[in-house]
Amino acid sequence: MGRTSSQYEQHLLTAALRWKGTPFREHARICGAGVDCVQLAAALLEEAGLAAGLDFPPYAVDFGDHADSSPVLAWFKARPEWTAVPAEDIAPGDVVLFRVGRVVNHVGVALGDQRFCHCLRGHGVLISRLDDPTYARRFVIAFTAG
Repeated sequence: MGRTSSQYEQHLLTAALRWKGTPFREHARICGAGVDCVQLAAALLEEAGLAAGLDFPPYAVDFGDHADSSPVLAWFKARPEWTAVPAEDIAPGDVVLFRVGRVVNHVGVALGDQRFCHCLRGHGVLISRLDDPTYARRFVIAFTAG
């Protein structure tokens, strides 16, 4: 812990609460109107001042069901400014990735205290717990901007 200052943590939490309840819409990024998990992560990190100009690769929202590899995971691994962190060291602002289906295809942003903000089809933007068994068993890796 300690990679993120309390100022950034507060901006991140404020952004997450503002986005909470926004419905799921593929490839969208409009607070209150629609967003998907990848675009939400980019929006939260940018709004909190933790990252800028995140330009994720093209992706199909359902790629986890049929792909052999994850373009989102590959994107993080290919960027030297992002460093993998173990689950026990996740801090606010870290990006958390989950496998739902065959490959990593779900993204969230850690808020602290085992909470993370993410967007699910049918639920929209919500705040969940990393230690919830549903997410704990699907967690694969986290990255921190460095």
